[in-house]
Amino acid sequence: MMRKKVAIKVPATSANLGPGFDCVGMALNLYNTVVLEESDDYKIEIIGEGEKTLPRNTSNLVFRAIRTLFNRASYHSPGWK
Repeated sequence: MMRKKVAIKVPATSANLGPGFDCVGMALNLYNTVVLEESDDYKIEIIGEGEKTLPRNTSNLVFRAIRTLFNRASYHSPGWK
């Protein structure tokens, strides 16, 4: 069976580093990449920055955002990782 898979790469921002950064800003060579694939159950894998501290349960911000998107789009899948 063919499973759907998508990768999203989001650039980092310096906007919340302190006063003035909202106006000045700076280019950062830092990205957050999320790879989402249909699965038989739910699994969160974190590789790189934050892998020891970010939650791997339903409190994870990326998990919550994906779940909200799928609910609003009425998209149902047995699971995803």
